[in-house]
Amino acid sequence: MSTYVKYQICPIALTGLGFVRPEEYRSGKYILAPINQSIEARAKAAETMPRFEFGKFRYILISPILSASFDPDVILFYGSGVQVMRLIQAAVFASGDALTSRSIGSGGCLLPVVAPILNKGY
Repeated sequence: MSTYVKYQICPIALTGLGFVRPEEYRSGKYILAPINQSIEARAKAAETMPRFEFGKFRYILISPILSASFDPDVILFYGSGVQVMRLIQAAVFASGDALTSRSIGSGGCLLPVVAPILNKGY
């Protein structure tokens, strides 16, 4: 096995990435953040998260951009509040159109990774 292999054990991520069947995770019985949500609220949150069709992909490959040996489908930027503000200002500079973002505080890999691929960007 490659030294680059890492394992993903987050149930909602496994569902969203299409690695496990989604029905059980969409039931709300698995805890998401915040952990004190009702089963109904968890089920609604799990249902609204973007997800790939089960079995469509077998792997996800992640790499720092400078050492990636492949063309990425998605590039994620992390930064401080000031750095992110500057990225947003650059993104809206030419058009003036506001950016839209979504978050529920859980399933953090699905919105920035799965949604842009499904929606062909934001």
